[in-house]
Parts: sequence; C-alpha cells; structure tokens
Amino acid sequence: MRPLFIPTPEGEKVRSEFKRISSAERREFITSLGNDFENVRNVQKKYRAQATSAVEKAMNIIEPAPYVDVNSPVLENVTDNPWSYRTPPYDGISGYELKDYDGFGGHSDELVVSHFESASTAEIGCKSFIGIDYAFSEEDSYCHTTAGSDVWISFLMPITGLIEIYVDLQSIETTYHGYIRDGFGFSDIDMYQKSKVYLEDVQPEGQTPERRYETLLDYRRDDEGSWSDDVAWPGDYLYPHLYSMHSYAAGQLVTLKIGVEDEHYVDMNDMSCYSYLTNRWFVSKVALRSSGQEPLL
Repeated sequence: MRPLFIPTPEGEKVRSEFKRISSAERREFITSLGNDFENVRNVQKKYRAQATSAVEKAMNIIEPAPYVDVNSPVLENVTDNPWSYRTPPYDGISGYELKDYDGFGGHSDELVVSHFESASTAEIGCKSFIGIDYAFSEEDSYCHTTAGSDVWISFLMPITGLIEIYVDLQSIETTYHGYIRDGFGFSDIDMYQKSKVYLEDVQPEGQTPERRYETLLDYRRDDEGSWSDDVAWPGDYLYPHLYSMHSYAAGQLVTLKIGVEDEHYVDMNDMSCYSYLTNRWFVSKVALRSSGQEPLL
C-alpha cells in the first residue's frame, strides 16, 4: 500500500482508510485473544525491562551523574591557589552527532539530529527529533541519537593536582517535549531524553581522553501521554562543578573541552511517538584552579 501514499488529497484518503481498516482488524484480533493477550503483554513488558536493565548495566549508566548545581558558588579569594577565569572568545570548538535505528523509515517517520557551537559567541547546543508513526513503522521500531557540542580552554597548571572548574552556564533554549499515542496491538514503549554537561581532558597528547559528567536532564516515559518543560528558563543559570580525570604537574599546559551531550532514545511497538529535545547554552564564564596545595616550606 505504501506506493499509494502520495502527497495528494487522494493519497491522503487512501492512507487514512488503510490506517482505519488496519486498526479495526488489529482490535478485532486482540479482542479474540481474551486473557491470553494480557499474558503476552505482561511477558513482553518483563522482557523489555530486563533487556533495558542489561543494556544500561553494560554501558555503565545504571545511576545518572549528579545533577548540576542551581545555586551560584561562592569562590574564596586566596593567594596560594587562586582561581583563574576565562570568558569568550574561547580557544576552539568541536561537535559530533550519531544516529542508530532499526524498523524505522516509513511514510510519516522522521529522525533529525544536529549540533552547533561557536568559540566567539560561546554558544554550544544540540537538537534532536524522533517521530515514529505506528501505522507505517515495523514491529519494535528503534531509534537512538547522540550529539555533543563543546568549547575548548587551555590552562597552565600553577601547582600539581587535578583541575577543578566551575562553569556559569546560561540557558538560551532548553526545551523538551512530545507526545506518545497508543496503537492497537502488543503496545509497548521505552523512551528517554537525557542531557549532560561534561569536562574532557584533551591534551597533553598520549593519554586517553576521558570525561567527567553532571546531569542536566534525565526524562523517561513508558506510557501514553504528552509532556513539555524546560531544563532552565531562558536567561537562567546553572553551575556545573567538575574535576579533570587526570592530575597534572606544575607548569604543564592542559587543554580541556567543556560541553553538553544529548541522548535521545525510543524503542516501541504499536505506538506513535513524537519527541523533541533542544539544549542551547551560553558558556558565559569558567573558573579554574588546581586542586593541589603549595608544599610547606
């Protein structure tokens, strides 16, 4: 039937009629199953929960990173290990985007992911959209997007230690919203929207780049409904507090990435999901210092 779903009034009539007949036939079939259908649903939900738990354990994401502080820090004014401050423009930028999907790509399905960053304006951000219509997707449709966006900062270590930073992160646009509609069949869905702030050690060369995270958003749904909210209102600040993954010697020049990473995930069967995730931030100021102490004389 899909070749008949052309973007004309006649094609839309064919599409709507096909969807109506398909839904009616599914409803009739499910009704005929009686109690057996409920048993199948329970088994499926248990299996999906166990599969999700195994994946999260393998990826070491059972527990989310600590949430970002919403209160402005009071930084002590000391002379033996003072704070250094960085403001725009920053030293560099980078970003990335990834897509993974299966059973997806029908007439009404859509998957979009993007990122944007600027060293001069200090804007970082990611956007993603997942739209899946159960009438046109295969059983167990799956989508997963990941995007990252960051600015680069260099820091000359005053004394040996870790690098401790506070970031003044101001919201530009941080909305997340969408809706899920139940279809007719063995309906099931697992959806989440996640966003994290990260600090990554980039240089010196030779060491494996590693990240420290704090959580901005961890929103999940497994049922029908709609949602709409902001991580922070436009103009409001959050204050990530992070440490480097490595220690560095006094006099060593270190390059760091400060950025946001978004994950957008949907795994569903016989449901429709339209899910939007936007995270745009202004990195207005970064405070840095060594976590070490001057040796006693």
